[in-house]
Amino acid sequence: MSRGVYMGTAFGAIQNAVFDQPAAGVHGGLYAASDINLCDAISVGEANGIDVGLGVVASAIASAKISGINDLEAKLPAAADAAIYGFVIRTQAGCTDASGKNYVPAKRQATVLRYDRVGGRFWYKMPAAFTPASKVYIAYTDDAAAGGKGHLTVTTEASKHFELTKLKIRNSGSAGDLALIEIVALGRIKHV
Repeated sequence: MSRGVYMGTAFGAIQNAVFDQPAAGVHGGLYAASDINLCDAISVGEANGIDVGLGVVASAIASAKISGINDLEAKLPAAADAAIYGFVIRTQAGCTDASGKNYVPAKRQATVLRYDRVGGRFWYKMPAAFTPASKVYIAYTDDAAAGGKGHLTVTTEASKHFELTKLKIRNSGSAGDLALIEIVALGRIKHV
């Protein structure tokens, strides 16, 4: 007698295939669990939280009790010379808003893939078509055309974006597709 619940094969696995990596990427997610992903956990310093995938800067928390332990908070870049700390990564500890967007709430610990170290790949839903030859820019204004602070793009507008030369796109796609972004060595920030 069936109760409408899938129970698998008797004395066998409940699923017919097991994988150690996800089959498809998700916006703001790491490319692979086995990569050398150099991530830190830092507090979110934005009142409305920070969406996954966004680039952030880190500022010191003056009230930190011990230097080097929970003494930084992630904020969105607000200037053309912002020192990018890294990118907020999607984790199982994150939240989802009513529209389905993943984010990390204010004062919670965000997993941040470090920009200043070599290593790490993540997925980012690009707003325009891209190729491996595309340059990657980050917005530092709230202007909607720029995507808003911390958003990545392959198109640039003066006084709204600056280039992140350590980021390289490893695939091609159309607007709305996931770009595989890798942090590579010997990069520097180039202002436009």
